[in-house]
Amino acid sequence: MDGGMERDERRMIEEQKVFDGIDLGDGEEKRRTRANIAAAHARRLARARNHRYDGEPVLYECAVADLHKYVDAGTVDLVLTDPPYPREYLECWRELGEFAAHALKDGGTLLALSGHVDLPDIHNMLGESLSYHWTMAWRNSGRHARVWPRRVNVWWKPVLWYQKGEYEGDVQVDMVRPPQDEADKDHHHWGQSQGGFDDLIARFASPGDTVCDPFLGGGTTALAAVGRGCRFIGADIDAECVETTDARLQR
Repeated sequence: MDGGMERDERRMIEEQKVFDGIDLGDGEEKRRTRANIAAAHARRLARARNHRYDGEPVLYECAVADLHKYVDAGTVDLVLTDPPYPREYLECWRELGEFAAHALKDGGTLLALSGHVDLPDIHNMLGESLSYHWTMAWRNSGRHARVWPRRVNVWWKPVLWYQKGEYEGDVQVDMVRPPQDEADKDHHHWGQSQGGFDDLIARFASPGDTVCDPFLGGGTTALAAVGRGCRFIGADIDAECVETTDARLQR
């Protein structure tokens, strides 16, 4: 892993040199743009240099499509995540499948919460890279959502279970029951129950395993993984999500 991270450091330094040669305009606008680029690269480079598999969580500010640049192939035991549900983000499911196929060990598992409406497209996209195993039901904690265009009150959401190779773990119950009224919206407006993630990690990962969440949000998966004694790699395209997660892990 260290060799891969050194390559990433060199790549990001070269990227900065390229940006330095780009004509970004004149005056104050050019200065601000260059400063923003430099700050973003500095954050990414610092995280790459601090990356160690010594039990410390590792966080990246990047899209799922770029996360393979920082995570070596076949090093992750479980990808557990809750991608955005709106259709405008549909392509991220294909990118998630491609990343999981790259990062997971043979026999590794992807568990992804999803909405209902776009399931046919989601299954097609994930199926390009991984093998479908099962759909688990995540019971909504004490409340339901209403999908008006379909005239449905929704009391559960799918947890899509895909594999890289054969699953050889314990026999699983296909229901996740988070504690009542525990959906965590304090740190992200799409936050889920940490109790539900605690349950899934306890069932699919052992202490010392590596868990990855490419859509950090408010950091719920990170806290559940660290609480289980797992190594954790997380990413989000939103810098605020990365900072929120980092702050929660420091408490």
